[in-house]
Amino acid sequence: MASNPAGDLPDGIASLRWLVQLYQRVQTPAATGGLSESLVLIASTHGDVQPSWASTFNESKAIDEPISHIVCTRWVDYIENTNVIMRSTLRPEDNTFRTELFRVRRVKEVGGRKRFSAIEVELEASKTTPDDSEASRVALFMENPV
Repeated sequence: MASNPAGDLPDGIASLRWLVQLYQRVQTPAATGGLSESLVLIASTHGDVQPSWASTFNESKAIDEPISHIVCTRWVDYIENTNVIMRSTLRPEDNTFRTELFRVRRVKEVGGRKRFSAIEVELEASKTTPDDSEASRVALFMENPV
């Protein structure tokens, strides 16, 4: 993360190289018991996805929500900790997609300004998908999709 008060990203705006999708996870009671889940696309944007440490401490404060990555995007004010972020990358060896599902834990402004958002996320699942479509994502990542 940037340590300067201006809130610049370390490598500038060009570091927002990954296309990430922000989804709202909708959970409803299933007819057979349990939950039905679906994803509602909120936004598709570019972001910088960097691994973090799997920690339950933040600046010496004990927190009970571990994070595994930090996603930097242009500032958005509508992200909630019930949302999820997905990223798909193409494997060059066999041209299959690796899709990662991240659960949003915390959102903060970089440098205290409404310019960039630093989203602390936890990697929830990583799976091989045949393509980059929403139908494939819902079928593989959601429990009892509607």
